[in-house]
Amino acid sequence: MALMKSPGALTSSEIEKKVQSVIEDMGLRHVADSRIGGTIVRGVSGGEKRRITIGVQLLRDPEILLLDEPTSGLDSFTARQLVSTLASVAHNGDRLVLMSVHQPRSDIVNMLDRIGILTSGQLAYLGPPSEMVPYFTSIGHPCPVNENPCDFYMNITSVDRRNADRERLTLRKAQNLCNAFSKSRLQEGMIGTITSGLNYHYDDEEDLRHSQQQLQSPSWFRIFNCLLERMNVHLWRDRANLVGRLTQLPIFVPFLILYIGRLGYSMGSIQDRMGLIYQSTQAPPYIGLTNALAIFPALRELYYRESQDGLYSTAMFLAVYLVHILPFNILSSTFFAAFLYW
Repeated sequence: MALMKSPGALTSSEIEKKVQSVIEDMGLRHVADSRIGGTIVRGVSGGEKRRITIGVQLLRDPEILLLDEPTSGLDSFTARQLVSTLASVAHNGDRLVLMSVHQPRSDIVNMLDRIGILTSGQLAYLGPPSEMVPYFTSIGHPCPVNENPCDFYMNITSVDRRNADRERLTLRKAQNLCNAFSKSRLQEGMIGTITSGLNYHYDDEEDLRHSQQQLQSPSWFRIFNCLLERMNVHLWRDRANLVGRLTQLPIFVPFLILYIGRLGYSMGSIQDRMGLIYQSTQAPPYIGLTNALAIFPALRELYYRESQDGLYSTAMFLAVYLVHILPFNILSSTFFAAFLYW
């Protein structure tokens, strides 16, 4: 994965160094040599899987990291640990981390540099967490004592659609909050920050050259080898599947022998030979199809996820898959033909 994610200009040693750096940043050193696992084979925990997913994206060294509800489905401790890791990644790596969070805890909110509250696609607040309560208090919405400020202000900016009257009332209230923010000093400061960022340009040729290297994709040969090696590793780990792919077709031969028996050379054996030829031409495609149904769906899910990142094309994936299954099909068909001829 790291070889496919990293720019083509990087050497193997540089890629390995980057991988080790990401492992340290995401706090995954203790599970660096563990399997991720799945529905059948147990692997790392849910929080560790979430950090691995984020770490894979960090291999490209992005300046902006977008996360959609990264804490969903995690317990409070694991969610806090994940957000703490993301905060370290943002501060130490000099990158921007944007994430959507529903019902965040107070300690998680305090880890964020800025927090934004959206309602109907408009901003009701954007600024430091420490200024959120004073801001809403200044416009007539103080937070009650012993209540999570983020939950409270998300509630008052939400639109209640249970009936027409509630929807009209809450929508007007949310719109007033958005209008108030658009006239606040926080909004003016945000616009000033955006304007100054738009005026940035590269003055250093070294910075420009580095950016061009980051956009350089790895060669098709590297991607082909990475995909093929990963498919082979997954198959080697699943020994039962490996043995089944090699022996499933040859095992079909004894059943043919028991049903048809040894063929003679008389006129009466012609029909038996025709039946044998028919079964011999129908069994390999059918067994190959059952093998594909057992193997291909998992690989297809990986393809859907990785192709969205632009790692490789459909043609590349299918070419690697054909090269991967070809040796097993040749061996299995050879065993089948040898037993059948015997």
